[in-house]
Amino acid sequence: MAAAPASATRCTTPTVPKIAERAGANPTSVYRRWGNRDNLLLVAAVTRLRVTSPLRGEAVPAVQDVLDHVLAPLYLRVLFRLPVEPGAGSRLVDRLLKTL
Repeated sequence: MAAAPASATRCTTPTVPKIAERAGANPTSVYRRWGNRDNLLLVAAVTRLRVTSPLRGEAVPAVQDVLDHVLAPLYLRVLFRLPVEPGAGSRLVDRLLKTL
């Protein structure tokens, strides 16, 4: 069986109903567990870091560190309509991991 094209499996606009559909869950269940899309995405990002960091021999960052050092700078750029350079997220993550 051929793999589905990336465009068919990726949420272009990650809404709770789209995420729930892809996960085979009811959107109501997602809202009940995480409250909103932003909480769900934050938990997903932190969980991914917790799983992949030890595999790369890196320390696992705390949720607060991810918020302060990665998400907050990106959020402020978007909030104030400042440009976000390509690779900015990766650089912020690298900087966070160097402080651990």
